[in-house]
Amino acid sequence: MDSRNYKLAVPSAGSWKEIFSSDLARFGGEGHNNKVVKKSKEGKVDGRDNFISITVPGLSISVFKKKSK
Repeated sequence: MDSRNYKLAVPSAGSWKEIFSSDLARFGGEGHNNKVVKKSKEGKVDGRDNFISITVPGLSISVFKKKSK
């Protein structure tokens, strides 16, 4: 799997910010995290109507939170 441009289904349209990445250097990773806020796009992914395109480094976890206005 390519670790870039992975489509992640999100529950609603909006802007999503990565709030945790296990690939950060302080956790022993290489720092290939999602540094910019991701704007959702319309499209069916995993049964949901919206998605964001993210980078997913191998053997890592990323957590996103919807930004409030």
